[in-house]
Amino acid sequence: MTIYNIMIWFQWCCMLLSFIFSIRTINNNSIPSYMRGFYIYSLLALCLCSLSVINLLTGHINFHYLVIIQKLSLIFHYSFLSYFIYGTFTNRKVKLFFTPIFFSFLCLILISLVDNLYEIDTFHTNAITNLALVFYCLIYYYQLFNKPPVEILLEEPSFWMVSGLFLSLTITVPINSLRHFLINHISEDFNFEIVSISVFAYGTMHLFFVKAYLCSIHKKIVS
Repeated sequence: MTIYNIMIWFQWCCMLLSFIFSIRTINNNSIPSYMRGFYIYSLLALCLCSLSVINLLTGHINFHYLVIIQKLSLIFHYSFLSYFIYGTFTNRKVKLFFTPIFFSFLCLILISLVDNLYEIDTFHTNAITNLALVFYCLIYYYQLFNKPPVEILLEEPSFWMVSGLFLSLTITVPINSLRHFLINHISEDFNFEIVSISVFAYGTMHLFFVKAYLCSIHKKIVS
């Protein structure tokens, strides 16, 4: 079994674990408002990764169909996570500043998808999408560290969610930006090992989500 295959299984297990913990937040009005509905992201991420696992085991899923699904999922990935980060903002000026940036990046993502509509890769679109989300994470940190602390930071679900996004997506941006170069200049086996880093990063991101779900449940218990 190659490193890439191992990382695919690692990612799937992390996403499954994340979804299992997210179940306790469904229709739970005692958790922070920005966490309500986040289980949808964990569910869809698990389903998408499950398709990759099935294809890995059987090879019966058409690769082009997987690419189409991935392209559509990028729009959801960007929109859903952007909306989540927006929901953690408390500063009105930050919210006003966020809106035009969101739609600007959305236009870039859509243009990138249209330009590569008949291509099987989504490297550049993925890089743009994750770069935008990394930027939103930085806005979150800016707001977080420029206001008086009112809670224990390590018990705040949004901190773990955004930290997972920031650390994981920061890893994927340079890898996706350089994918075409890497494909043309390194061996196929080594290229898959590089891709494995991104797969590992996405899996790790969902472990941060598990911690955020636990913090959300804890908030319910102690309230």
